[in-house]
Amino acid sequence: TLLELAEVADGSPQQRRGSGDSLLGALPANRSCSDSGLPRWQCADEGRASLGLGWLEWCPMDDAAFFAILERLVEDLNADLAVHGALGEPCPALRLVTAEGLRCEALLEDLLSYQANFHDNVDQGSEVAEVQMVLRISFSTSTGMAYEVHLEVQLSRGGWGARPGEDDEVRTQVGQIIDLQPISAYR
Repeated sequence: TLLELAEVADGSPQQRRGSGDSLLGALPANRSCSDSGLPRWQCADEGRASLGLGWLEWCPMDDAAFFAILERLVEDLNADLAVHGALGEPCPALRLVTAEGLRCEALLEDLLSYQANFHDNVDQGSEVAEVQMVLRISFSTSTGMAYEVHLEVQLSRGGWGARPGEDDEVRTQVGQIIDLQPISAYR
């Protein structure tokens, strides 16, 4: 884009380096998320569910693990508020509200991969299965704020030397927090 602006300013053609499209040029209307450089989880919505890019309510962990993750997120939010001098005055400490707005969803594409790796391969003698997926979790705090977080998680079943059916427990390991953002207006 900058090279294109320089060319317009002085009339001399500029040599393009690197990749990417100019912001001044036309972009194809039917470009995919990967063509645009966007992660697939940012493109997921109800309109793209037929392409496997929709969210489906599903959580791969039990309630105790789910709430432990949410409590940790709220602790981290409070720690950030404290670092910036906002905890106490003007912001009260946040607490998780379990009755409102709780939702755990996975990408349809990830669920299909989970189905193929964890259930369909059991009969084929698969020893170890692993699937990496992104979860979208929505929750509310005691101040009335709603948040949405995207977590990268890895699901695994089996282990070193495990035989099919011997260790069918699915374990969930949280990787990184991709993003955490408020989804409600400030209150």
